[in-house]
Amino acid sequence: MPRRTDPNNKLTRALACDQHLPPEKQPKFFGRVLSVRQAEELQLRRDSNQGSSIQNAIDLAMFFLCGWENMVDPDTNELMEFNAENLKEILTIDELTEVLDFATGSIKPTVDESKKSE
Repeated sequence: MPRRTDPNNKLTRALACDQHLPPEKQPKFFGRVLSVRQAEELQLRRDSNQGSSIQNAIDLAMFFLCGWENMVDPDTNELMEFNAENLKEILTIDELTEVLDFATGSIKPTVDESKKSE
């Protein structure tokens, strides 16, 4: 069965800065498994927005992302709701770039990640 046809199938990525944490405590991003058409649209949108605003980068990330876990507000220590505004609150520019690389496939899922998403 193609991965795209399973609505529960998602890709998982922890940022490089969180790799030292135990897996159960790592903040993780979940990305949609994109069809070829969706991946092409994402790539075209990214290429056409080179050098554009941070908001365009957030929009691209939100096109791909479908959730997160273990994202804690540094001010309140409460879990944060998944949305674009909170994404802006928690990511640095470098981390946003890492999420976009994940979205466009520049960072391929590892064998372990592929097994977890099946």
